[in-house]
Amino acid sequence: MTITFLMPISRIAEYKERPKSVCFQGSVELGSINAGETVNLCSLSGECIETTINDISVDTHGDINLTLPSVPAPHDYLHGFVLSSPNAVAPISKFIGRVRFLSHQQGGRSQALILTSTHYPSYEVIVNIYGQTYLVRPTLPPDSDSPQVATIEPGSTIDLKIDLGNRHVPLEPGSMFRLQEGAKIVAEGAVVSLSLAP
Repeated sequence: MTITFLMPISRIAEYKERPKSVCFQGSVELGSINAGETVNLCSLSGECIETTINDISVDTHGDINLTLPSVPAPHDYLHGFVLSSPNAVAPISKFIGRVRFLSHQQGGRSQALILTSTHYPSYEVIVNIYGQTYLVRPTLPPDSDSPQVATIEPGSTIDLKIDLGNRHVPLEPGSMFRLQEGAKIVAEGAVVSLSLAP
């Protein structure tokens, strides 16, 4: 199935007057949802709880408030957790993305990047998915038994293997992401494959 709704969680509010409810706040990244519909509450470990939306509202900041039945330890579901359409796509931690590095004129890198199938340069970069950020070291997809090496010029496009480690995010082919070096966006990409060679 295709992801028809996805909302990263940015804040959580509990109601004293409604002890059996909890409000998850965030900005909808994809699709729409109605009260009474079912969603998956997915954690960074890849575990999902299926629950029903009791109420929907919009706060003064434009964020969406989704009121759900109370869940155990609700404040464990903070940054990096998402609400998504049920039974759509299982959260995954590894994918291959087609990445276009911005040119220097577009605000990207001013120098070429040397990349191999075993490591990114000696520092971690930030992958930004649905507004949530994760430290990663992208590599070239392993196309053969021997290490591959590529010189990536600013403005070029290349496929990269991205491993989020023990963090899981609902993704599907076409899901968008960005690469950042510190606060600087250096590349934009889209998921092309969710299956990886070891």
